[in-house]
Amino acid sequence: MVDVDIWEECALRTFDGEIGEECTGFPQYVNEVIDFSSQYGSDISISYTAYNITGKPSKYPDYGDFPQAFVMRTYGKWWYDAPSRPEPIMTQNFGIQSQDYIDVSFEQKVYPEQVTLYETYNPGSVVRIWAGDGWGKWKLLWEGEPQLVGHGSRKFSPVINQIGHKIN
Repeated sequence: MVDVDIWEECALRTFDGEIGEECTGFPQYVNEVIDFSSQYGSDISISYTAYNITGKPSKYPDYGDFPQAFVMRTYGKWWYDAPSRPEPIMTQNFGIQSQDYIDVSFEQKVYPEQVTLYETYNPGSVVRIWAGDGWGKWKLLWEGEPQLVGHGSRKFSPVINQIGHKIN
């Protein structure tokens, strides 16, 4: 990874704000939450909300149930079996027990080389990572089964598929 000072120097060498080819491997954190399927916290709170996924992780490597983290409300399939559930608006994949998602953006467009998820409570439930181009096209970066990891935080960095366009 390139440290912050080198990243800033690199960015100054380009005229259009794009990152030069020599500037690879710099870390970025979530800049903005675009959309999400559910959050445990309410819209008038900062506890357990999607907003908490922005910026540099503040709780990792601690392990526990932190209100400063993002927690989805509808994990598992119990909510789908409930009589009060809303009707689906699109085809569901029932092979996967959860249909939760969070759509985020980053400050700079890049060719993704690595994605790291900082999991601080009951890790192992991520089953897919997608990359969007901002124009409605999505590419699958990684897919796998839920994992039994045990009690402890982790940095999850699966090997991702390389795609031929920049994302942010």
